[in-house]
Amino acid sequence: MSHQTSHQRVLRKREVIERVGISGAQIYKLMGMNDFPKQIQLSERAVGWREADIDRWIKSRRLVGQHSDPEPVEPLAPGEV
Repeated sequence: MSHQTSHQRVLRKREVIERVGISGAQIYKLMGMNDFPKQIQLSERAVGWREADIDRWIKSRRLVGQHSDPEPVEPLAPGEV
């Protein structure tokens, strides 16, 4: 009988910043506005974020962006202003 466990990866702050492309200060601001996943306490002085939570947040931001894409603009012909 095999026993399968699910393994959740935890991302540290530097990895989260690299993945989402915003600053640490902006992450904490969004967390305060309940618009970013909450961190989890790893030890007395260490925190992290569940990778699955960050991935879901990124996906949700892409969906928001899909609705606000600007209309395509025709390029100007040479000499037009």
